[in-house]
Amino acid sequence: GVVFHDLPSDARDFADDQRASWPMLQDPDGETGSAFGVRGPPHTFFLDARGNVVSHVSGRLSRRVLDTQIRRAAGAT
Repeated sequence: GVVFHDLPSDARDFADDQRASWPMLQDPDGETGSAFGVRGPPHTFFLDARGNVVSHVSGRLSRRVLDTQIRRAAGAT
């Protein structure tokens, strides 16, 4: 995850609430988010095993969309 336009403490609280286990990159100047074309959160990118972006979703994710995108990323080569 990339902490983009959020306080680190707020991001940590959110991750704790979601029981997130993924690493979080601090992006205080917005450089990383801007490099990916993010204009505002939430924006989720899905990567394949090689680290290539295979899809993305702008806005909130439903469980169904999240599951579909994860399956798609896992099957991408």
